[in-house]
Amino acid sequence: AAAPSASVDAGGYPTIDGGEASGGLPAATPAEAASAPASAKPPGGSAKAPAQPKHREWTPWRDRITKSGHRDSVVLVRSIRSDEDAGLDASQLLSVGSDGSFRVFDINGETGGRPVLRRKLALKPSTEAAACGGAVGSGAAGASALLRCNFCATAAFCKWPALGGRVPSVREETSANRKPSRQSQAAPAALFAGYEGGRIVAFDAADATMILDLFAHTKAITAMSCGLNMGTDSESDGQNPAAMGETLQLVSAAADCAVRVWRIAAGDLPAGGLAAGTCLFTLEFGPRNPAADFVLRPDTSLIVCSWDGVLRNIDTKSRKCVSMVQAASAGLRAICCGEEPTGGEPLQVFVGTDDCHISTFGLSQDGEWEPRRGWKAHNGQVNSLRIYKSWLISASDDRSIRIWVAATGVLLEDFRGHAGGVIALEVAFEDKLIWSGSRDWTVRSWDLAEIEHRVRELKHMTKADQESTAEEAAIRAAAKAAKKKKGNKAKKTVGGARRR
Repeated sequence: AAAPSASVDAGGYPTIDGGEASGGLPAATPAEAASAPASAKPPGGSAKAPAQPKHREWTPWRDRITKSGHRDSVVLVRSIRSDEDAGLDASQLLSVGSDGSFRVFDINGETGGRPVLRRKLALKPSTEAAACGGAVGSGAAGASALLRCNFCATAAFCKWPALGGRVPSVREETSANRKPSRQSQAAPAALFAGYEGGRIVAFDAADATMILDLFAHTKAITAMSCGLNMGTDSESDGQNPAAMGETLQLVSAAADCAVRVWRIAAGDLPAGGLAAGTCLFTLEFGPRNPAADFVLRPDTSLIVCSWDGVLRNIDTKSRKCVSMVQAASAGLRAICCGEEPTGGEPLQVFVGTDDCHISTFGLSQDGEWEPRRGWKAHNGQVNSLRIYKSWLISASDDRSIRIWVAATGVLLEDFRGHAGGVIALEVAFEDKLIWSGSRDWTVRSWDLAEIEHRVRELKHMTKADQESTAEEAAIRAAAKAAKKKKGNKAKKTVGGARRR
């Protein structure tokens, strides 16, 4: 006789076609299988236990994106809030890998806050030599820059309103016949990728079309920052700002020990062409002393940290170094600043070093540096620093993310979960999340709301302990005083009896 064929019912339990199990016995129903003892076995074979529901284990991170498609270190993580003017119904998360992969996730709305992959693009610049962005930055135009353009060393993201008028050539890796939803539409913005050959290429964030190509430096890009009209001094170059239209400013630092400031025409792009970029000026930092990171302030001053351990305050209008301070004996790798001060207070500046330390300084309005405090923060190089309210967040090659009280350097929390060094940080203030990118090719989020809740609980518990300790001390003091008073009274009674 032919053997009966096995199948699976709607509840996920194995059955036998024909309604009977082997041996002529009726198949057990799900209720009977659940109520049967573990040691009971039906004649003719062993019973397979029903699948138990899996309970999600607690993890220190909130979300982990492992199937993002990155095949190298994640160098940029950026959170974008929903903006009606930009046509977005959902907040989005952008991530860029060193392999040139660009991913866009929806992180709220119908997704319940969980990241859902919406767009997969590749940042692949043209292999043909493009027009140089300016005379000062022409040194990188060569074969070495073209051959080493596939490794993305760093990236930056900024709005580019003129891109909203162009028709994107959609080249997304999506399922067949799927229409892009309104939630997956990106705001008119540009993504700047800095490559190890010194090349800077800008792509349309909607479809990864190349819109700018600059041979900016001779070695790997270490840091970039961009924005619309970020203090560009057009009059110093003999040009009328009104005639130039909307401009975008790009600041780039590289391992060739130079920082360059670029002006990019952010108007409508020519048909089939690229945007034009001009190098305004170059800042040289000396041989074997690259600028690792910098902060561009609203007042057009540039605070740069470099490998020689020196912090420099540079005025981009006069193009001169206003002041400097030896921040550490080791090389500086990361920098961030607190909120812009009001009422003449100094600006808080935080720097991370390659010998695992964090140092804080005050920068007065006159440009004077005031050393404040420093401490050993990690067991590896400090790669990134961010500010969240009164907290300082640091990421390191020791695979950890730590939260500190910015004013005192007291450790509040130590996040661990990455299998490689953490090199990219993003703080989503509205969502109260930290997004991190690592050398393990993954992106993770960490819950700041939970840390705030813990800090409040600890504050109340500490206050309750202090009150309890004070009350206990008062009770002990009262008991001691009563005992002493009772002893004095007994002594007086004994002494009176003796005299009588």
